[in-house]
Amino acid sequence: MLSVLITPAEIYTSHLNAIHNKVVSLAIYPLKDEGADSSEARMSLLQEIVRNRASAASIRLALDLEGNMLIPAELYDANHQEVYLKLGLSAPTGYIQADYIPKLGAYNVYAVSEKWLTFQNNPTGAVHVLHASTPFIRLLLHEYAGAPGERIFVALLRGRTHMAAMQNGKLVFYNIFKTETGEDFTYYLLAVCEELGFHPEETHFLLSGTIDMDSPHYQIPRAYLRHLHFMDRPKALKYADRLNQVPQHRFAFIYAIHL
Repeated sequence: MLSVLITPAEIYTSHLNAIHNKVVSLAIYPLKDEGADSSEARMSLLQEIVRNRASAASIRLALDLEGNMLIPAELYDANHQEVYLKLGLSAPTGYIQADYIPKLGAYNVYAVSEKWLTFQNNPTGAVHVLHASTPFIRLLLHEYAGAPGERIFVALLRGRTHMAAMQNGKLVFYNIFKTETGEDFTYYLLAVCEELGFHPEETHFLLSGTIDMDSPHYQIPRAYLRHLHFMDRPKALKYADRLNQVPQHRFAFIYAIHL
């Protein structure tokens, strides 16, 4: 299985040997232009990736999009999808679809350009399109369900920060922020704590993505937060030996798509 994560700045790919449940490859394709033509650049690059990996039995395509809404299953009505998105966006554009997250008992509703959905008709293998937050939420519910205490999980993807909060093993918050600087990043960490009534000195913060110990996104918040850690990669998967040299937190987001 080939998993693909598409962000405004980069495309990530990872291949899973489904027989052995082992991640065997990982690649990053930076986009040179993040301006008006960025969408076309991503589409062109993705087409090339799909052609080159035509042997993949299935492809999961995760899109890092703005404006998703989590709707409890008991409140969800497919006829009201646009209404849900208008709660967060003034005018959602594109085709509206929803990913169901069983362990959460909720639908992740979002708008996606129809051109991305054309890949679902790919003749080389089944392609499933989903919102990038869906596999990340599934990962957290898989590995931290029932865990006591308060945790905030942060995935930094080149200026876009996915932030999820869990309290005693239950997801209580998810949002995506634009965080260009370490100061922005720290502000949102503390603001989410305050909004949820979490105590910053007691809450555990688990970081993943494009962040390391020398990054201002790590150095600045560590002055305010006692429990600042890097997140592990998914424990449910096995990994090729060469991937053991890669910092485990760096690609937790892309690995999650395999789950």
